[in-house]
Parts: sequence; structure tokens; C-alpha cells
Amino acid sequence: MKSVAVFGAFDLLHPGHKAFLAQAKALGDHLTVYLARDEVIQELKGHKPSWTYEKRKKALLTLPSVDQVLKGDHSLGTYRGISISQPDIIALGYDQGDLQESLVAWMKKYGATIPIVKMEPFQEEIYKTSKLRTH
Repeated sequence: MKSVAVFGAFDLLHPGHKAFLAQAKALGDHLTVYLARDEVIQELKGHKPSWTYEKRKKALLTLPSVDQVLKGDHSLGTYRGISISQPDIIALGYDQGDLQESLVAWMKKYGATIPIVKMEPFQEEIYKTSKLRTH
């Protein structure tokens, strides 16, 4: 069984997220979402998510592409979940360049070799959480 891992906040779950997750799932048999904690979103993006962690998790679990949702790390760049689960592939969104750099540095430091595959955007001029937020 080929496992795929993704990372994200998935706040205000929208068609762009759904397309990303479907593309990621197509890479393997089992898709695990490492869902960012509320406090990490605050640190990373400078604001709280519109939806709580539990609401975001519940929404993700309704999607046929998502097999498992696990809490992301407490601190950016530690990748504890990846250390434990050792997925076959890491799928990243088209806009996750900083995350890709961080993952590559982490893998180099720990001698890990997990392929990273970038997914294609889906109507990013419309479906981007920052554009959909009202506050």
C-alpha cells in the first residue's frame, strides 16, 4: 500500500482544497492529512483560523479522498508525524514553497528520502482561503 501525506490548515474548506486532496490521493492508496493546529496557524499566518481544528477535521473526514486526519506538530519544522509514519510520498500544494524548503532541509538533516510532488492549482484566482476570508 502506497501512503501519501499532505500538510495544511484547510480553513474554510473549498473546491481548491478538494482538488488538491483528490490529486494527492491519486498518488497512492492511503492519504493522511497533517492538519495544522489552531495555534500554529496563528503563528504562521498571523491570525486565528476561521474554523476550529475540530470543525476543519470533521469537514476533511467527509471527503472520499481523505483516509486519516492527524494533528500537525506543535512547532513548525519538526515533522514528528512524518518521522513516525514514514509516508511513501509527500504531496504539496502549488503555494507551499516554504514548506517544501523546510521539508528538504529536514530530510537532509535526518537522512530521509521521501519524494515530494507538487500538485497543480485549481482556479487559484478564486479558490484561495486568503481571498475567501471575510475577517
